[in-house]
Amino acid sequence: MSEKMPFGLGATLYSFNIDYYTYRRTMEDCMAALASLGPGQGVEVVAPMMDRGYPSVSPEFEARLKNALEKYELVPTCYSGYADPQRITGRYTTYEEQKEYLLLQLNAAKTLGFPVLRVQPCRTLLDLAPYAEKAGVKITYEIHAPMRVEDHPLAQQIIELDNPWVGFVPDCGTFCRAPSDVYFKRFADQGVPQEIADCIRALWAKGCTQDEIRAEVKKLAYNDVIALMVTESTEYFGHSDPAAMIPVMKFIPHIHGKFFYVDDAGTESAVRLPEVVAALKQGGFTGYISSEYEGHHWYADTDALDQIRRHQAVIRRCFAEA
Repeated sequence: MSEKMPFGLGATLYSFNIDYYTYRRTMEDCMAALASLGPGQGVEVVAPMMDRGYPSVSPEFEARLKNALEKYELVPTCYSGYADPQRITGRYTTYEEQKEYLLLQLNAAKTLGFPVLRVQPCRTLLDLAPYAEKAGVKITYEIHAPMRVEDHPLAQQIIELDNPWVGFVPDCGTFCRAPSDVYFKRFADQGVPQEIADCIRALWAKGCTQDEIRAEVKKLAYNDVIALMVTESTEYFGHSDPAAMIPVMKFIPHIHGKFFYVDDAGTESAVRLPEVVAALKQGGFTGYISSEYEGHHWYADTDALDQIRRHQAVIRRCFAEA
């Protein structure tokens, strides 16, 4: 008998981004699709994507979400929100304004039954521990490429605070071996020369910064499409080591299972999935991994549900082999 995974699988509804904003699927349709993958699927909601009442929760959204959770027997895992520091035209929000904004989201997560609130960016997070404890909701910061688990300043402050109600959520896009094949294909389709792609690939592998990559690429050629390719090379694909999660696993209640494309052979060209799963297994992770399909950023015609299914199959395989 194979060893049972101590953590759960699910997905963020953001994976259905294209289906949702082109009206091919409603929120309920997305949840029904997720439930088709098997019992106990965890669901993560990106609040401003789904609820017009954000940062509070509207009664209409509360009813729709709770009904769908019950109908499809899904597990609420993470409520994803934002600090939105530039939401007021002409100025940054003050510390107190950010705090008030996040308290509304803590209350929304509590109302909807989510045990984790994920935010980014956030300079008030460390001071919200008492409010998070009162709400019974862990407040977390997302470590997203090009950030690294090893040395992100806020992650270090969270570790030093050592409060069970404050943590961070690693996004697997920060655990990459290379930029994704679909990323390279998209820019090739848009006319970027192979020489540019090879240059970006090599410089990324050396750990060069975005500015360093841009300076070298400009020596070869440059236009708006190439500029975007350079930007995305570091914004989507990070250099963090999955093993960095092991000693700080108690601060990680949830994982963003970012991935870009799983091919027919069950291979994800960018994310170091075997090492990620091995680190979670060794560190004793017991939360949920939300499959977060983001290949739609480059190609809109791939089936998100099929991609999530493939991704979860890879996770199960990696766990068995770890």
